[in-house]
Amino acid sequence: MVVEYTRYKIENSRKSAFVDTHRRAIRYLDSRSIRYELTQCSDQPEWYTFRTEWESSEQLGRFLDDAAGKAFLHALSGFEHDIQEQRFWELTDVVHSTMALQSRIAEDLRILTVRPPWDRLYPWIIERSRQKTLVGEMAERVNMRPRNFARVFRREFCIPAGEFLVRVRVAAAKSDLEEGMSIKQIAVRRGFGSSSTMRRTFLRVLGVAPSEYRARIPSTPMEMRTVPQP
Repeated sequence: MVVEYTRYKIENSRKSAFVDTHRRAIRYLDSRSIRYELTQCSDQPEWYTFRTEWESSEQLGRFLDDAAGKAFLHALSGFEHDIQEQRFWELTDVVHSTMALQSRIAEDLRILTVRPPWDRLYPWIIERSRQKTLVGEMAERVNMRPRNFARVFRREFCIPAGEFLVRVRVAAAKSDLEEGMSIKQIAVRRGFGSSSTMRRTFLRVLGVAPSEYRARIPSTPMEMRTVPQP
């Protein structure tokens, strides 16, 4: 995993514009980086740190080379002269493995299914898996305003609600693969739209393609498998 830190020193008169610019820019990061956050120093309020996490340096490089990366950098270009420090850190002793990521997703899904008010979301998302679901609709399901919902959800699960929705679809698709459904059928059933989109999503979230995930499934008696609600 690669972590990028960018430290800014912003004059008081420019703080509002600075924060608004980052809010607009981070829309290009959704579903690309693992996590991102903008923080302000409590005892030196003119100092800000923008932190992003990436699965690998290759993922970061691909982002910077594509249209979204160029748009992201352009959006922040007005504050380049305010940057005081920029560093990239790469984990060397802790392995960010596919199994560890799958365990985190499983734990997040377990919390979502048993803790109010989030327990109302999981069956509703699964029922609507063929449809495009908006964050505003998710907020309405748990009787929250969209802006507050996005903030609270991210605080609880450390990722945007939209990305969590993607991971719910992936978890459901994994169960479908274990049941022997075709990848094309699953792509439609779980709202990916196409097999190629499902493949790209699996590679980003799990690190393996759907076909490779299926090849790794051990032989398990049908009665022991857990199937999500359709």
